[in-house]
This record gives sequence, C-alpha cells and structure tokens, in this order.
Amino acid sequence: MKGFFKDNGRNRHLAQYWGIGERKMRRIAMILRRSPYGDINAPEAVRHAMGGAAAELSIDLILVNDGVLLAKKDHDDTGTGFTNLESALKDAIYIGVEGYADKASLSEHYLESTDTADVVRTARAKKIKELIQDARITLDILKN
Repeated sequence: MKGFFKDNGRNRHLAQYWGIGERKMRRIAMILRRSPYGDINAPEAVRHAMGGAAAELSIDLILVNDGVLLAKKDHDDTGTGFTNLESALKDAIYIGVEGYADKASLSEHYLESTDTADVVRTARAKKIKELIQDARITLDILKN
C-alpha cells in the first residue's frame, strides 16, 4: 500500500469534485471512548490507526471519556492477559498517527497532562471539534 496516495492527478481531480482540499481527502479522525483494557475496542483502534498511517493516511486518534486512559503513562497490565497498549500507542505515534487526549476527560479521571505519554497531545474541546470537522472520515469506535 505504500505510495497509495501519491499524486497521480486523480486525487486532485476528486478533491476538486468534492470541493475539499486534497489533504482533507486523506484525513481520518478516530474517536476512542472506551478504556484500554477489558475489551477489544482500544487495541483495534490502535491497530487500525497504525494501518491507516502505514497506508500514508493522516490519522488523528482522539481519546475521550474512558479512552484517555490509553494515554496514561506506566500502564500496569500485569495478570490481565492483555497486551500492553502504552507501547502500541507509542509505536502508532512513531509511524505518523497524531494522538490527542481530551483535557476535560483527563480531569474526570483525575489525570493531568503530565500523567500522559509524552507522544500524546492534550486538547480542549475546541481543538477536538476542529480535528473532527477537518477530517474526511470520522470513526467513532463503539460509542457507549
């Protein structure tokens, strides 16, 4: 899939047809609302975000509600049987995924921005709204 979105003239044509910028054509906002452990939603969100980034798509992984727990530093998954998602999140960010944690959701979980992984940005509702509006596609990973 590498090079899938290289400019061959078609992307420019489609962007003009849809009345959007070519950059927006490739932008996806993924909203994760569920906690990182207990079900498959968070691991699948990270896996899909990595797949999109590998296909040269612009992926914004937006963590809200219990999803902000994915951004917490020093996960202790001992005895859970789940894969440690902290390292998976860091890998996703390393290959190009942009990670954002909702500031209000962090506060609800008594977390500060200093409690989150350095690779994730803290964002207020206004910034999250802009990310979603700028995206061509929005995926809400299993709403509560």
